[in-house]
Amino acid sequence: MAAAVPKPFIGSAAAARLRQSRMHKRPGSGWIEPEQLRTRLACARSIPEILETRRRFKDEIELGHLPVAWSRLSRLGRSGIQREWLCDNRELLAPLAEQTRTILENEIPDARANASVAHAVAIAGLHSDEPKWRSLWEAIEYRATEVLDVSEPPDYARLAWAMVEAKHPAEKYLESAVDLLQQSLRAESGSGRGQAVPKWRNTQPHKPLPLVELALFANAYVRGGLPSAAGSSLMESIARSAASRVAGAKPSTLLLLLRTFTVGTRARVSSAVALPLDPGLARDRLLVAVAQELTHRAHELKPQEVAEVMCVYAAEVGVRSGANDQTGVGVGMVDNGGGESRVHRPPDKDDKQCRGSAGGAATLAEACANLLAALAERAMPQLRRYKAYNLSRLAHVASRSTDGAWRAPLLQMVQAESLGREREFSAESRALLGRALEPGMRGQVEAVPVGGEERLCGLVGAPREFADAGNRKDCD
Repeated sequence: MAAAVPKPFIGSAAAARLRQSRMHKRPGSGWIEPEQLRTRLACARSIPEILETRRRFKDEIELGHLPVAWSRLSRLGRSGIQREWLCDNRELLAPLAEQTRTILENEIPDARANASVAHAVAIAGLHSDEPKWRSLWEAIEYRATEVLDVSEPPDYARLAWAMVEAKHPAEKYLESAVDLLQQSLRAESGSGRGQAVPKWRNTQPHKPLPLVELALFANAYVRGGLPSAAGSSLMESIARSAASRVAGAKPSTLLLLLRTFTVGTRARVSSAVALPLDPGLARDRLLVAVAQELTHRAHELKPQEVAEVMCVYAAEVGVRSGANDQTGVGVGMVDNGGGESRVHRPPDKDDKQCRGSAGGAATLAEACANLLAALAERAMPQLRRYKAYNLSRLAHVASRSTDGAWRAPLLQMVQAESLGREREFSAESRALLGRALEPGMRGQVEAVPVGGEERLCGLVGAPREFADAGNRKDCD
């Protein structure tokens, strides 16, 4: 008589999954394991595929799936055909946004998941000033405020930037997060409230806040926070911490620091508590450190980044020297990164401060000169890759600079490159290039070949056949 075959052993976890699958299986959509759903969302090849997956398995989507779905959606929507699709069909994201709001309001709050969702939603272009997305941002802010005290610095730094980027009122949240981030920076430097941090046995050392999160929070505070002495002190602490950690940072992170501490700080923070412009302080050390880092890594920058860095440092040196720079950021009139320009006048300084300021400006000017030379050397062989607006910015920086052997060759090469690409220039690019190539601004640039002068005048003035050639907006 044959022996009975023993039944296979099924563990308690496997048995629970089997019972759950029998309970949730539906003919219309089927059932999918949470990990499989997460993988399907993370590996989606298009935004419509993400939306279709949400429609089929909407009853299985949990809080842990939301960051995956939104992060993949924002990544797909950054370039190519998916970016165009997202611009034309953003209203189709409403069901996903509504389900996200419902889950955030009903589930147990999770600081990291909330920050990831907010960051991805902001990148996807769902702004709070549009009524159909306002309820989603209100739910995000409500949950973020609930878990702020137990949140990690990277989480509330990313969430603060997302709220400002999405044009959601973030003043109260930023002011609440300032004290928490200041405590984290003090613990990182080894002193909490002026006292040494004790090192207990079997305790984990304090992990420093990543540089990208520091830059995100600083940029968010400059653009959306209320001026305060605590905020000014925090910005100086961020600059001091970031200056020692720029080595090896991503170029995008360094650019965010530049936008914050060169253009944004003086624009957004009032003169009573603004970061001091005196050199030797944290802000100036940060600018010099970033300039030196980018000088050695100029080959890693993209064309748009090369043009932006050159404009930022040329404007900063122009402000220090008192020159009337018009690289888009003039003296006393600066762009805060959000499309607004505000007047700022630096506070009065005594003779001692002025002497220190002159020395710091010389240090920054030296670092800036080396950086501009390296970036010009990087740009000149690749001008064909530069879009029209970036060509105009390169020419403008070269025409306004006072020294450097790179000025004349760069202006000459930009001029030659622009002659064959007239229809690519918008009205703004045409005007910027025209001011850069005025006869009084050319300096040592050689004359344009016969026949080219007429084409150039038609390009930078009020052209005849090119009058409507620049209506298309250039993408940076």
